[in-house]
Amino acid sequence: MIQRWQILAFLLSALAATPAHASGARLWELAGPNELSSGTFEGTAASSRGEIIPGCTSEPVGLDPVGAVWSAIRDAQGRTYLGTGYEGNIYRLEGTRAVLVAKTGGLLVTSMAFDNAGNLYAATLPAADIWKVEAPERVADGQPQEAQRWTTLPLPAEHIFSLAWDGAKKRLYAGTGPTGHIYAVGADAKPALYLDTGEQHVLSLAVSPSGALLAGTGPGALLLEVTAPGQYRVVADFSQSEVRAIAPVPSGGWAVAVNHFKVPAAAAPRAVTAAQTAAPANTAAPQATPAAPQAKPATQGEGRVFRCFEDGRIEAVYEDTTTLVQALAVAADDTIYAGLGANGTVVAIAPDLTQTLYLDLPEREILALMADDTLVLAATGDAGAAYRIRKSAPQKPTWISPVLDAGTHAQWGALAWYGQGRFTVTTRSGNSAVPNKAWSPWERVAAPHQRPASPAARYFQLRVQFPNDPQARLTSVQLPFLPRNQRPIITEFNADTRFDNRNITLARARTKPQEAALSRRTTPLWNDKRNTRDLPLSWKVQNPDGDALRYELHYRPEGETLWRPILKPDQVLTALKYTWSTEGIPEGRYQIRLTVDDSLSRAPEDVLTDARISAPVLIDNQPPHIRDLQHRNGRIQGQAVDTFSRIARLEYSLDGAPWVPAACADGICDSPSERFDFPLPTGLSPGPHAIAVRAFDEAGNLGAAEIHIDVSGGR
Repeated sequence: MIQRWQILAFLLSALAATPAHASGARLWELAGPNELSSGTFEGTAASSRGEIIPGCTSEPVGLDPVGAVWSAIRDAQGRTYLGTGYEGNIYRLEGTRAVLVAKTGGLLVTSMAFDNAGNLYAATLPAADIWKVEAPERVADGQPQEAQRWTTLPLPAEHIFSLAWDGAKKRLYAGTGPTGHIYAVGADAKPALYLDTGEQHVLSLAVSPSGALLAGTGPGALLLEVTAPGQYRVVADFSQSEVRAIAPVPSGGWAVAVNHFKVPAAAAPRAVTAAQTAAPANTAAPQATPAAPQAKPATQGEGRVFRCFEDGRIEAVYEDTTTLVQALAVAADDTIYAGLGANGTVVAIAPDLTQTLYLDLPEREILALMADDTLVLAATGDAGAAYRIRKSAPQKPTWISPVLDAGTHAQWGALAWYGQGRFTVTTRSGNSAVPNKAWSPWERVAAPHQRPASPAARYFQLRVQFPNDPQARLTSVQLPFLPRNQRPIITEFNADTRFDNRNITLARARTKPQEAALSRRTTPLWNDKRNTRDLPLSWKVQNPDGDALRYELHYRPEGETLWRPILKPDQVLTALKYTWSTEGIPEGRYQIRLTVDDSLSRAPEDVLTDARISAPVLIDNQPPHIRDLQHRNGRIQGQAVDTFSRIARLEYSLDGAPWVPAACADGICDSPSERFDFPLPTGLSPGPHAIAVRAFDEAGNLGAAEIHIDVSGGR
């Protein structure tokens, strides 16, 4: 059903598109997922349906300063552990604090796994080491362990990116690089090669309920199911660069995060990605569905999430063309949470494929997620932090709009908002792009369609606080505003047929004080242009507020004061050019005045204008004449005369042959009257000949005459 605000927006846009009825008012509208998601979220979220809704509460965990929280895992009793960098430490969450449990000898903890007895294993970079922490739940606060180096994988393994524990077989799997091997390590801590994938890196591992091992690789972006040592099948061959993460879906199948790098992976967020760049696989992945509201741009690459079903179906459920998908978690209701590599953003993908910008954290990268009935933990890099996530929204879920830039000082109209539920709306304004103490305070707008109390300014922002109602929805916001009228300014007026006014400047440039100012405003006196009696005029105008503009043209003879109109009384000129027919205009030098105003968009008392007068231009529609044309002693003599402008060129033609330039008698054509006296070619054949002479004036007019001669005696 069409909403009333949609009809209003259509009418406003239609009026704005009609110059004769346009007004200076503008309409600022925030609607649709892309516009709404550009705001700031405090306990709110934006969905792909184009709604702002109450969201979740994120509570930061008290954590020592770390560069990144790289991995997270939960034990059988529900305790959460964090693997960090860049000192390779492991923390346990205790309420709102993170307690240091163990220190490894590595740089950062890339992955962790628990065995059946509750022992914790951690892989670290840069070496291919696996560390063991026994009974980490019993480590007291303030008494961290030195982790035991449990095993080191043999060469050619140099890095361990992923770990997975197989509870049925009681062994630990490790995914490595740079040769794409998977190792199996039993209770004896002796690693054995389990599979050579043929890829460079095994970036993600997971064990399915059936006991099969799933592996994600790079740079071929393969999803493999490993059924026995050395045996596997390809579940999916994606056209991207890596399979970053794998997470089981409770109702069956897997969620898979797949990335494609736009730039060399060394520039990507994760340090380990330097070795992961390669050409995409040959097999194209399914096309992704329309993306959810986007985070602010990042340039490392593109991220996608696919749902892989047990029957072999693969569905693309999320796509982000601006950044990578770094982490995945799946809740009990099959909602997939994707952690992005830009702006601390977590996107929720519901089973019906509705996508919600669920979380917006201060840090840049989301590196680890954890979910049960809903998302419960998010961990970040740049800088390292961890957040507990609660489904219940805070008492006042808040959404703050992006800042409106009106372009100039503006008056605010009646503010309207639409959706479901009652909202508390406050506004503020100021004259700096970033809100600061100089802005006006937040002031409440009592009801929709009322003018905010915020004073006129260039910038405007609104804040919406939601009621205690999980069903509340905000779908759009509209604000009419009237910018202060800005004068249109003529920046170029090209009415000189011989000169390009864009190259003329009032500034005098001298490289040294003693040097003279130089002028190079020169053109050929003869430019091979014929006079068409039409003078092309063109101009450029600076129009800051985009008003519909009207132009008027007048002319006057040089030295006079009375301006005559060029346009007809009822003629409305809105184009940036005009061709003036000078037929019937007396010959002379003229100035042309261009005037611009915004009367098509503004009330009479608000109209602003600008004007510019051209350099003098020559109007001469009368051709020169050839007088006293005669032949004497083998020479052609005569006079070219113009009533006003200079003679610019002389030519002659013998017996219809191509025209040949002829010189003026005094050596230069520079005046309205020029004599000529030039010899005929030697060796003319006896008999009659026709000699035509023509003259051009500087306005491009042509006059010609012809004589006939009889050559005898070899002349």
